[in-house]
Amino acid sequence: MVRGTWYELAFLVDPLSERQESLVLDHFDAVPRIFAGGCELALAAEGPSVLAAVQGVVLDLDRQDIRVHRLVEDLVTRSAIAERAGVAPGTVDEWTREMRERVGFPLPFTASAGGLWLWGPVNRWLGTLAPDLSDGFTHPEISDHVEVNQWLLSRAGML
Repeated sequence: MVRGTWYELAFLVDPLSERQESLVLDHFDAVPRIFAGGCELALAAEGPSVLAAVQGVVLDLDRQDIRVHRLVEDLVTRSAIAERAGVAPGTVDEWTREMRERVGFPLPFTASAGGLWLWGPVNRWLGTLAPDLSDGFTHPEISDHVEVNQWLLSRAGML
């Protein structure tokens, strides 16, 4: 196994059989979230880069006939940021609005729903502010999502 950084990842996959669901719980320590038409798998993987970590996991999932469609963005609202960081919602409002330029808080991923942020850049920023505010994992950045999803599309012959 290639040693490196631990990354927290989530994948959109085809619906799982009972056998596959049991396998991802036992072998990958993954948390499946089943919804109409698909499944999201949340797991941690180690590698020298996000892409290398993803490639190792995807190849293991391939062997179990679990088809990975894409890396899912972990998008968070202001209230989710406050909850994950253990701070008051007003503090996050200050970070994202009045003080964003001064404190360097990441730009939102999208302006939808009052602003949604990609957790990776937010978590990294929180760690620079105070290490105990970060969750201790490395999460994909926007460029990682692009690189991984391009690789997944090229595997599927869609590029």
